[in-house]
Amino acid sequence: FTKVCVALLILTVLATATLSGYVLDNDSYYIQTIKWLNEYGLVPGIANWHIFLAQQSGFHILEAGLNLEFLGLGFNDVGLFMTLIMMLWSVLPSVINETEYQKAFRNLLVLILPFLLLLGTAPSPDAPVILIHYYVIYKFLFGKRDSKNLLIITFLTGLACCFKITSIFLGAFPLVLFFQIAGQRKKAILKPAMVTIAFAGLFVAKNTVASGHPLFPLTFLSLDVDWLMPIEMATFYSNATVAQAYGTTMNELAGMDLWSRWQLWIQHPGIERYLNGTVAAVLVFSMVALISYFKNVGMRTVLIAFLLF
Repeated sequence: FTKVCVALLILTVLATATLSGYVLDNDSYYIQTIKWLNEYGLVPGIANWHIFLAQQSGFHILEAGLNLEFLGLGFNDVGLFMTLIMMLWSVLPSVINETEYQKAFRNLLVLILPFLLLLGTAPSPDAPVILIHYYVIYKFLFGKRDSKNLLIITFLTGLACCFKITSIFLGAFPLVLFFQIAGQRKKAILKPAMVTIAFAGLFVAKNTVASGHPLFPLTFLSLDVDWLMPIEMATFYSNATVAQAYGTTMNELAGMDLWSRWQLWIQHPGIERYLNGTVAAVLVFSMVALISYFKNVGMRTVLIAFLLF
């Protein structure tokens, strides 16, 4: 039975890889970003050419770097590859001793496979970021409180942040784990600190080259370079992005109070209405769970990080 499930899983992922991208951002900037990176690499001031190209997720840089055209390979789908690996990790028997809760947590990942496949039709950083979040939480809840586990969680957190900066709240897990390691903190801090500095340096470097703002899309810090993107352009883009999430214009959104924005968001037309409703339900459930498990440090950290994310 297990072999049949694995075979069906592999065939499903491979079939998904042949589909056109469903995600809206696939046509607005995913493909264009990867094409630019593949042909020209990191271009100084590319944000002034088109602000969408300034986002340049680390995941898209990775995709472009793996376009090894001299090998004649037309298949390059890192997101679905990661999905396949993590699904096999979820359904195959573990090689380590697990508790029932640990096994159930690992097996539950397969429930979001349809959503991951939907994201996987495009080179979206969301799929690998979701998978990294899930595995980090698994390692945090069930892994050993030692320097090795701290290094793994720190590396994955840095990788997720390079893929999508909103993953910054994952930093709560290595931080809490560091303080839980008794008697070996000085020894345990060196390698995770080096990993953190390396990923932070990559993030700052690619943003500086693309826009002149090291922490883009944040613009409070900028460098005096010829290709600096005007702050007005970044502000307009940020406001337009927020308005788009509500399905309205910037002027209309500016005149709405918090309750009106909530109603507009929860009643968003199309499939977004169901997705937003699901998110709202999960948030309510998480807040109730946070109150119930507040004394459990591990669960409390997971729930707080999830709510912030």
